[in-house]
Amino acid sequence: MRRHTGGFTLIETLVTLVVISILVRIAIPRIANSKRSGVAGRIVGALSTLRTTAYAYQASTNQWPANAATGVAPAGLAVQLPSGFAMRTTDYQLQWNVTQVRVGTRVQEIPMVRAYVPDLLLCGRVAGVLGGTRNPDVVAVCSGANAYVSWSFDR
Repeated sequence: MRRHTGGFTLIETLVTLVVISILVRIAIPRIANSKRSGVAGRIVGALSTLRTTAYAYQASTNQWPANAATGVAPAGLAVQLPSGFAMRTTDYQLQWNVTQVRVGTRVQEIPMVRAYVPDLLLCGRVAGVLGGTRNPDVVAVCSGANAYVSWSFDR
């Protein structure tokens, strides 16, 4: 009796599928994690761009740009921001805000950029890139529907 040796047995095929499925289960979270790191880098880059442009505006006009709604560039910065700069994408919405704080008898303006993000893990990643709890200028609220990371400056 001749035995045909040209194919795989059912057991060999099942073992191969199990091994492949284990590798896929290991790889998918790592791929998602690296994608999240890339998006966090884009958000931090956008925050830094907005912050640097605001410093340049303040240096030339001796005042901070006026507050703007979430996802809208401040009027004074709109022309100075790089072409293609987006205050609102599917990954984040930026907001510019200047808060007045009374320090003794004087009032000090503290500018802040804020990034609203839809993903809580992404919120934590952005906060971590900016220094997290080691950076006193960073406040992260990574819970609920409106997760955000705030970065104040010029204290």
